[in-house]
Amino acid sequence: MYLLSRSLLLFPLIAVSSTLAQSIPFYIGTSKSEGIHLARLQTDSGKLSPFQTVAQLESPGFLAKHPTAPYLYATNASFERPNSGGVSAYRIDSNQALIALNHQPTQGRGACHLSVDPSGQCLVAVNYGSGNVIAYQILDDGSLSARARSIS
Repeated sequence: MYLLSRSLLLFPLIAVSSTLAQSIPFYIGTSKSEGIHLARLQTDSGKLSPFQTVAQLESPGFLAKHPTAPYLYATNASFERPNSGGVSAYRIDSNQALIALNHQPTQGRGACHLSVDPSGQCLVAVNYGSGNVIAYQILDDGSLSARARSIS
């Protein structure tokens, strides 16, 4: 699984064998679109499939996958509307489609980065515009708890 975020860099999330041809799905959040996109990389040819939108979300930016479970998290930032940044949680189904779980506000402007801790129990998001950091508990179903702690 690969993720593609604002800077259009690929972040490997699984080991890829150079001797076996694979079709590796990866998700793209561009912050300039109305959704999260999915593409597939053919490891034998290096070809990339056409993108398809798999979730509607305003200004999706940074993406992070849960370390052990089929969940994906995305920032969505709006610099035009005060305190409108947020984090969305999705379940990845067997076809790599995204099923929305929930959305939590980041209590700030410009949600720009997020990270899931290695245990998969906590997600931390950062707001660029307002400069605060916020932590959420990841619930058993992959959804995010209401705001757990904010640091300004």
